[in-house]
Amino acid sequence: MRRRIVVYGATGRVGRLVSEELAGSSGVLLAARDPSVERTGAALELPVAVTDIAGLAGVLQPGDVLVNLAGPFDLSGDTVVSTAITSQVTYLDAAVEPAFLDRLHRDQGPAAVRARVTLLPSIGVAALVGHLVAHEAVVAAAGDARSVAVAYLSVAGLDVDEEAGRRALVRALTRDTVAYRGGRRVHEPVARRRRTVQAGGHRHDVVSLGGAEVWSLPGLHPELEEVEVLTGALGILGPGLAVLTTPIAPHLTWPLRLGAVEGLVDRAAALAPGVGLGGRERAVTRVVAQVAGADGQPLSRREAVGGDPVLVTARLAAASAIRVAERDLRDLPVGVTDPMAVLGVDGVADMCSWAGVVVM
Repeated sequence: MRRRIVVYGATGRVGRLVSEELAGSSGVLLAARDPSVERTGAALELPVAVTDIAGLAGVLQPGDVLVNLAGPFDLSGDTVVSTAITSQVTYLDAAVEPAFLDRLHRDQGPAAVRARVTLLPSIGVAALVGHLVAHEAVVAAAGDARSVAVAYLSVAGLDVDEEAGRRALVRALTRDTVAYRGGRRVHEPVARRRRTVQAGGHRHDVVSLGGAEVWSLPGLHPELEEVEVLTGALGILGPGLAVLTTPIAPHLTWPLRLGAVEGLVDRAAALAPGVGLGGRERAVTRVVAQVAGADGQPLSRREAVGGDPVLVTARLAAASAIRVAERDLRDLPVGVTDPMAVLGVDGVADMCSWAGVVVM
């Protein structure tokens, strides 16, 4: 019997799309603090709960699958995760903010292990598609891979056309990130490294930002000594990439971490104009993985291409929730885990294909 799926943040951009993907399914509850969730539920014929984070525990039941889509995760994600652990529910999200992912592994992971709870972050384009292309590129290197760089040239979680995405991007750019270098995870300023990636017939400037792959790929492929996650998906902030890679970048961003200044910047990001889903017909998902050997020479490469990353993320999140809900709790790994460990390589590949992502 499939466990109940609770979509929290069902009134946001991705949350609405995930809800639509789950329409017609039994055992689905839509939850949000915005009362408009009632209209969404009525249109999709799904039950709803109007609740903020403080009341979320009263909605959850042991064994539920909670899909958290209420960003920015760096602001509210920790509280939702803690609620999931104490409520004994399986936790999924579409987070991309490195600082939140770092705390998830460092602080929440041990508590989840003790509670025998599964925490599965980043089930959207980032990092589900990234895991797939990186895995295939490393396998193609036939054991000679020593480093892999995963470059997101578009990603829903940092979608500057959506309020939560803009706020998440500001927070991601003003906090240290995590990289895997020399066989260990290290903290470093965002954009410490810069690359140029060829994809789709164009050259793309990308900077190191971090992501879930930093924690999971070394376990999946122990031969790796370096895992780097980069992005070029900064939208209107794209021209600022060059500035972020200069030695003065930390001096430019650290004032934004101050409480009062950060609050103003966060508010400005929330109020900045965006576009609706109707303006995204030409949006493209593009993720590239490049593998190098011990001498730094390239060995293999994989590229994934799909449609609008927001829509792809919604389809992947919905499919992940359904597959996890169908699994027996005793079969799931506990603590912080990754898509490959929970869904399997073939399962991730099938979902990406179903979501319209083609790996080349």
